[in-house]
Amino acid sequence: MKEHHLFLVNLSVSKGNKISLYVDSMEGMSVEECIQLSRYIEQSLDRDAEDFELNVSTPGLSKPFLVNEQYKKYTGREIVVITTSGEKVSGVLKSYDDDRITVEVSEKKNGVILKEIPREQEKETKPKINFK
Repeated sequence: MKEHHLFLVNLSVSKGNKISLYVDSMEGMSVEECIQLSRYIEQSLDRDAEDFELNVSTPGLSKPFLVNEQYKKYTGREIVVITTSGEKVSGVLKSYDDDRITVEVSEKKNGVILKEIPREQEKETKPKINFK
């Protein structure tokens, strides 16, 4: 397993000790790698002391980005940004930093333009799903 390539996207523990761990890597993760990580984590937990349910998965394509590593992973790929005003910006992620997201957008009227979205106006960003 590529442990050193993994990054944590989200971790939550809900009532009944249901642990949900979302991880990813720049290369993506297979189901087998999620299973291996789950088994590795379970070895460190004591079911006799506390019963728990552990779910390990990737965040999936329908979930918004939560950490900068996701932006890094999707640089050069298609994304969709929803702004706080409800605008939907779809295009190729060119760059990101703490202040802004830059997206290359193809417009019929203006051709290809770079659109900068201030981070405080970003409601959510997700990978664009193409059904081709």
